[in-house]
Amino acid sequence: MKQFLAKVTIPIRRHLYVYLAAFIVVSIAVSSSLILKFEADYPNSQIQTVNDAIWWSTVGISTIGIGNIVPESDAGRYLTLFLMVVGVVIFSVITAKIAAFFTEEEVRKDLDKEINVIEKDLNRVEKNIEGEVAVDDRKIEKQLKVLQKRLAKVEKSGK
Repeated sequence: MKQFLAKVTIPIRRHLYVYLAAFIVVSIAVSSSLILKFEADYPNSQIQTVNDAIWWSTVGISTIGIGNIVPESDAGRYLTLFLMVVGVVIFSVITAKIAAFFTEEEVRKDLDKEINVIEKDLNRVEKNIEGEVAVDDRKIEKQLKVLQKRLAKVEKSGK
C-alpha cells in the first residue's frame, strides 16, 4: 500500500502548484456560475453580473471576505461557506509547501550529518569486531598448538 501511495503522490507533489492553480481557477469558475444561478431570483442581490460573481468568488476563496458583495439566498450563503473552507485548505497547502521549501535543505543537512555519524560508528564497531576476532583467532591458534604438542607426546608414548 505504501508503494502504491508513493507512486501516486510523487507526480502530485512534483506538479502541486499547477494542480492548485487549476483547482483555484475551476473553483472560481464553478462558484461564479452557481452564485449567479442562486442569486438570479433575488432582485435586491448585489451579484447580478458575471464580473460581480467572479469578484465574489475570488474574494471568497481568498478568505479575505471584504463583505462588499453578500449573497441574499441561503444557497449562496452556504456556497460562500464552502468556498471559504476550500480557500483555507488551498492556502494551507501553499503555506505548507513554502515552509517545506525553506526547511528542506536544513533537514537534508541534518540527515547527512546523522548518516555520517552512523557510518563512523559502524566503522568503529566493525574494527572492534575485527580486532576481537583476531585476538580470538590467536588464542585458538595457541590452544591448538598446545593440543598438537600434547597429541604428539601421546602418540610418541603410545608407540
